[in-house]
Amino acid sequence: MESRLRGMLGIATKAGKVIFGYESIHDRLERGKETLVLMTPGISERSKKDALSMCRYFGAECYEVSFEGLIENACGKAGIYLVGITGKGFVQGIRKIFEETLGGLN
Repeated sequence: MESRLRGMLGIATKAGKVIFGYESIHDRLERGKETLVLMTPGISERSKKDALSMCRYFGAECYEVSFEGLIENACGKAGIYLVGITGKGFVQGIRKIFEETLGGLN
């Protein structure tokens, strides 16, 4: 799962289909745009709580990636704990990776 997810995130980043940070993700969800949210284990408890609350409110899917540093490495940015995936194909691809690995949505 890790290598597939890393590859998908890397391609999505190069394609400009990854948004970084709570405010950017919130703004996109507020406009009703489909966004899949990913967070890493390094996210603070408060940020995690806020992100989960935001996703519930807007009905967005949210997954916690269990591999430390995966999002940072795949996106090429340090200190990244929360990202939104925006391209329909990328959203479907990442969703499929999680469904195959976890046997359902997180």
